[in-house]
Amino acid sequence: IIEKTKLLGTTITKNITWTENTKIIIKKAYARMQILRQLYEFNIPIVDLITIYIIYIRSYLEQSCIVWHSSLNDECSNNLERVQKIALRIILKDSYENYENAQRITKLETLSSRREMLCLRFAVGCTKNSKTASMFPQNKQMSSVQIRNKDQYYVQ
Repeated sequence: IIEKTKLLGTTITKNITWTENTKIIIKKAYARMQILRQLYEFNIPIVDLITIYIIYIRSYLEQSCIVWHSSLNDECSNNLERVQKIALRIILKDSYENYENAQRITKLETLSSRREMLCLRFAVGCTKNSKTASMFPQNKQMSSVQIRNKDQYYVQ
């Protein structure tokens, strides 16, 4: 029995919890945060620092998120979000008041909402692809009773 393994950069444990994977992602993201700290000293514009954050740090925080997002517990989700909070604090320095204000200034969404959007985009893409459309069978049940929110896809 293998306790844990790494597959395409994602750590999978035998009990399929994503705590270990999240810890590894966060550790590497904090290591990459050093780039922001060093670049801030050179008076680089905030827009460029945000771009660097998106490319080098946020992209890593979202790697393979469609696999693990739906099973993420609140603690892991909050820990991931904390990385973005710290990045915004580094980028905005004295202009940073709170996380919500920093998001408004930088026009960045929460990581949780981005993961939701990425998962949704993946699922919609799968329904349109002829090779993966069968993974999402549509609910063909016809009912004489009109309901407000009928499931579009068959849910087991």
